[in-house]
Amino acid sequence: MQVVVDKYPTWGDVVEVDTWVSQSGKNGMRRDWLVRDCNTGETLTRASSVWVMMNKLTRRLSKIPEEVRGEIEPYFVNSDPVLTEDSRKLTKLDDKTADFVRSGLTPRWSDLDVNQHVNNVKYIGW
Repeated sequence: MQVVVDKYPTWGDVVEVDTWVSQSGKNGMRRDWLVRDCNTGETLTRASSVWVMMNKLTRRLSKIPEEVRGEIEPYFVNSDPVLTEDSRKLTKLDDKTADFVRSGLTPRWSDLDVNQHVNNVKYIGW
């Protein structure tokens, strides 16, 4: 997911969120978002994410089954992404490259999302 915030709304501002889904390559889908100020129409935030299916057993990418594609394809919008892909890579952190290391963290049940992943907000708190 890539998010660009051009301008933050302030308290009391009313915003409008538009979102749509498009095809992304042979095996993926892309969801785009635009957040605009309702009064001025100014774009505040643009975001784009790519979604793929993965085989749980082989842990490899899978093609979207035809019956699933048939259900969602009528909702695809043929449009360019709201953001150009940022191909920069994050540098891998380890004990030598990180400024701070905190080990021994054990997530509690309340720290996990529906996919059993630690919630992003919890990482920030840690």
